[in-house]
Amino acid sequence: HFDSDKQVPLFGFGAMIDPALYYEVSHLFALNGNIFRPEVHDIEGIEYYYKKNIDKIMFAGPTHFSPMLRYWNDMVKFECEKNNKRYYTFLLLTDGFNHDVEDTIEQVVVSSTLPVSIIIIGIGDADFSNMNFLDADDHPLFSERLQMFSMRDNVQFVEFNKYKHDLQKLAQETLMELPRQMTEYFVTRGKYSCFSNLGPRDY
Repeated sequence: HFDSDKQVPLFGFGAMIDPALYYEVSHLFALNGNIFRPEVHDIEGIEYYYKKNIDKIMFAGPTHFSPMLRYWNDMVKFECEKNNKRYYTFLLLTDGFNHDVEDTIEQVVVSSTLPVSIIIIGIGDADFSNMNFLDADDHPLFSERLQMFSMRDNVQFVEFNKYKHDLQKLAQETLMELPRQMTEYFVTRGKYSCFSNLGPRDY
């Protein structure tokens, strides 16, 4: 309802794309096969390409989020140069423990300066104990490499199993922080924007 062109960039990660030929785990690939134009059309396109790929790839670890987040941040920066009135949501579905924590924190901190919310859904019975800290409701994330704090909390983590028998509650928990995150970005956009230089936050 909020996306006028219905074009959704769709990526996969943590899998061998063609296990019969390559045994290297890919941490970023377009489900439509075109990394330069990864968009699919609406929910129907997402379902189609997911089903098309699910039997061809082989899921494998380790689980790295940062390559996708870095690519997504770069896409948003590019789009901001054309239209700085849009807001973007990155939905990440994972069934595994995050293994590139520091690199992921760095990309989340970068995304906090952009018109982006990150929603992470943990699926299955894996250990998601290191996911909740990304949802920095009380304390801002700090990137050692950038030597800066996140500008705002723009991450929401939800464990699917807790709400899988109540889809209304699942939707509520998933989208609960999105209005605040979007409002906070636009209200304070003068402090940081797509075109601002990254700098530390005062705490």
